[in-house]
Amino acid sequence: MAIAGATLLAGLTSCSITGTSARTDEELELARNRQRWVDALCGARCPLALINGSADPVSGAHMVARYRELVGTGYIAELPGIGHYPQVEAPALVLEHYQRFCGSSA
Repeated sequence: MAIAGATLLAGLTSCSITGTSARTDEELELARNRQRWVDALCGARCPLALINGSADPVSGAHMVARYRELVGTGYIAELPGIGHYPQVEAPALVLEHYQRFCGSSA
């Protein structure tokens, strides 16, 4: 089983973090690795889960929408009002979804 984290999936979005035409090192890394990450997720031969803080401005609800477009399958949990670190901001909720995913993947 694999858990797809928001940090990895940030590479699935095409929006600019900086709002300018200058690209940061992080944006360049995301662009370089995007296709490799997308291919790995789309070609996964194990159950996938995405537990995402929807309020994260970098990889929140918009990233989940893009994940649905590209990958489309798997366990997806959107956590409203939770940001970039759902495991810190709402650990019990993340655990609940993780356990639900594990039970559904058995």
